[in-house]
Amino acid sequence: MQPIKFRAWSRILKKMLYIDRRSSISILMDKPVLTFPINESVSSISVGEYYLMQYIGIKDCNEKEIYESDIVYIKKYNILAIVEWCNSSLSYELRNIHTDIIMQDRLRDCHSLDITVVGDIYNNSEIFIATLEH
Repeated sequence: MQPIKFRAWSRILKKMLYIDRRSSISILMDKPVLTFPINESVSSISVGEYYLMQYIGIKDCNEKEIYESDIVYIKKYNILAIVEWCNSSLSYELRNIHTDIIMQDRLRDCHSLDITVVGDIYNNSEIFIATLEH
């Protein structure tokens, strides 16, 4: 069974927060609130102030965990793609950044395709924007 892990991009702090046992997601006045430790104190951020991403249960060829919204390089096809959840197939998919084409079932072939995480759409938006301009 794969571990269930999350991370969150804080729009306020402009940084990625990895959610661990000391973190929690709770409902406060009908809105989800993420509570997490920062520098030995606890902070809370409300919905709309963060983007929550789940670990997809697969590691890249360098053994780095792959999360939703990661930008990955697929060496076999020499392309960049974004990891996204698809509600219709109830699975994670890769969307080619250049063509916007969904590459279904490619995540299962992660190691044979030589997939490497190169960033994410929040910390590395310049990768995403630069590829769209070409």
